[in-house]
Amino acid sequence: MNFKEDNSLLFYLKNPTCRFFTGYKPCPVATKHNTTCPSVHCRLIKEKLLVIEMGGLGSILRTTVVTKEFKKRHKNTHITFLTNTYGAKALTHSQSVDRVLIYDNNILPLLLVEEFDYLYNYEVNPVASSLTSLIKAKNKCGFGLSKLGIPYL
Repeated sequence: MNFKEDNSLLFYLKNPTCRFFTGYKPCPVATKHNTTCPSVHCRLIKEKLLVIEMGGLGSILRTTVVTKEFKKRHKNTHITFLTNTYGAKALTHSQSVDRVLIYDNNILPLLLVEEFDYLYNYEVNPVASSLTSLIKAKNKCGFGLSKLGIPYL
């Protein structure tokens, strides 16, 4: 694909605030309506929330209550959920979660580059707690990891 020919893709690369833009294709909603974002059909991202929950399936499903309530109060928030493989399967049809990431060794660079407005970590384990300490977020809630390697609240 030639970027000079595809002005819509170039627009998204310069303005990555569309909720439906994945990074390699133009927004499908705007494309369907033959327009570019921002359009009346798209919701732009105003805030970003990262939820970390890699525990059991019950814990992961209980955490979705928080994402639903957050979405009600903050309409244009993009919610990313970092979880394990089982949690990702359970969250596939959640309407309150925009993106599900499965924790593995390849995900860390992505999380260290992104910036979030809010980060909620419900996991006390050292790996999840260390992510809270490393990831850039304006507001953090939940467990972090001290320099001694001990989780704290």
